[in-house]
Amino acid sequence: MNIGTPELSLENTYTTDKSDSVAISTESLTTDTDSSSDSTESLTTDTDSSSDSTLNFDTHNVIEQKLLNYLKINQINDNFEKITEIFESQIFDSIYKSNNCMLPCLSIPPNENEQLLGFVTVIDIGGSTLRISVVEFLPNKKAQCIINKSWNINNDNKVFNIHFFNWIATNFKSVIDNQLIEKLSDNDNKIKIGLTWSFPIIQNIASNRGIVSDLGKGFSVCDEFKSGDLKDIFENCFASNNIPIKIYTIVNDSISVFISGAYFKNSKLGLVQGTGVNSCMLIDSKLFSNEKKSKLPKSYALNDKLLVNTEASFLGMHLKDYLSASDHEISGIWSIIDNDNSILPPHLTTSHYGVFQPLELLTSGRYIPEIIRRIFINFNDNKKSLFERNFPNTEYSLTAHQLSLLNQGKNVGFDLIEEELIILKKITEFVIYRASIILVSYIISLVNIGKFNSLNELDISVVGSMLNHFPGYKKAVTEVLIEKSLLEETPNISLDFIEDSSIYGAAISALINEKRNLI
Repeated sequence: MNIGTPELSLENTYTTDKSDSVAISTESLTTDTDSSSDSTESLTTDTDSSSDSTLNFDTHNVIEQKLLNYLKINQINDNFEKITEIFESQIFDSIYKSNNCMLPCLSIPPNENEQLLGFVTVIDIGGSTLRISVVEFLPNKKAQCIINKSWNINNDNKVFNIHFFNWIATNFKSVIDNQLIEKLSDNDNKIKIGLTWSFPIIQNIASNRGIVSDLGKGFSVCDEFKSGDLKDIFENCFASNNIPIKIYTIVNDSISVFISGAYFKNSKLGLVQGTGVNSCMLIDSKLFSNEKKSKLPKSYALNDKLLVNTEASFLGMHLKDYLSASDHEISGIWSIIDNDNSILPPHLTTSHYGVFQPLELLTSGRYIPEIIRRIFINFNDNKKSLFERNFPNTEYSLTAHQLSLLNQGKNVGFDLIEEELIILKKITEFVIYRASIILVSYIISLVNIGKFNSLNELDISVVGSMLNHFPGYKKAVTEVLIEKSLLEETPNISLDFIEDSSIYGAAISALINEKRNLI
């Protein structure tokens, strides 16, 4: 794969019925081919919309060049080393002093030869899904999920309040029957729970306690539960629903994938790439300030390495130099911070402008479809006709799932003529390629921070439907990793997708806590 331009698998010539009312402008992206042009230049049409609707090979080349310029892909590639170095600098700063990024976690990773046995119930709250599962651990480091039920978390239910937790308890009751309770309960007749919480938490007392912190992924928290302890919130809400539970561990989804990979495959890094983006790794404790370590239990702070939830989404403010107008449309905070040097970057504060997640905005499943939607709409001369044919016309109304179905040639509830579908696929490909370069830059910065350069091979445990299933994403990341690993002299890096890692990781952590009396 050529690093400069994504591989394209399109035919040379496409035609449509010229009587169709929609015309596609190949000049809709009017970004100057000079890479120094203003990234916030609007998307406008500068061709005659009545022109011949045939999309020939030359037109393909024009569209490709427009997208390369608009998304500043060549600039990102040319400055890859610099971008990676700044990621490292941000990570070091965050390790030393950030309160919302590079957060030490009190979960204990499994020993290399540790064996676990028994049953654990897991509640997994992700960016768009609630899952309730029961895991049975077997000899020889094997495990099986004997119950695994999921529910969608709709946008109108993305508020952490009493209604939300009662909804979880109701679903829990529908899954866990009386015959299972004895197997799942501890000596106090309370159901052992491992909780995966896919949002920032502050842990400074024990690994089964965590203070609700800044949220993302479209969620908010009510005043009653703001700064509350998740162990108390869950246990009290479940008790009011006549369900006796005890929280044995609380882990972020990045911690879960790391612990799963460490137990089953001896992985060194964990990566989340789904609705959001995050990672987890062990980091030399000497890099943390005394002030930051003072917030941990003394016994934990003395460890040579600390398990860290990186909260990677807050990193990447330096990517502001490589934005498109569509990125600025999605979040005006880019410009606010860029124009005021006195404001701290998001990896060091959330007090000035709330939660702002640069890396997530450019690489995650929540935002990539919205970037694609905005670019595609502005590529189209006749937006009214497009919307009349039910193309999504409100924010975040185009989903990753719909784009995946379109790629497979399936019906998604709106009509596109052949030319439009070609252009939409091409936009998707270039947006994904840009996300891949940025994500690989971040991964390599983690490799350097973790001092994994001496390894020949490095497995990264991965979870996230976006990277695993979205058309072309995994392929693009893998190919960019190969290219950049050679240039950066890093190990051969492989992405090892661990199915249900958010379930197994929480279950492993819960049994370790029980085994070592850490609750």
